[in-house]
Amino acid sequence: MIRTKGVKTTQKTITFQVSTRCCNQIIDIPNVTKEQVQLYKKGAHVQVAFPHVKASVREVLISGTCEDCWNKLFGTDCE
Repeated sequence: MIRTKGVKTTQKTITFQVSTRCCNQIIDIPNVTKEQVQLYKKGAHVQVAFPHVKASVREVLISGTCEDCWNKLFGTDCE
């Protein structure tokens, strides 16, 4: 399970933090609303809860794998 490390509050949006499984790095997911975080925690697909977040960052929420570790494991070529 992805561990959430905390939530930093700004004005209307927050920075949601998660740790990776691959290298225990803390990844910030900025500019999300508390409602989006609640939607995600209730089981919404990450693409639905955070449609504006880069796919590589959403992957951390899905598998716990950061972009650097993904590239080490699978390479950068899609073919």
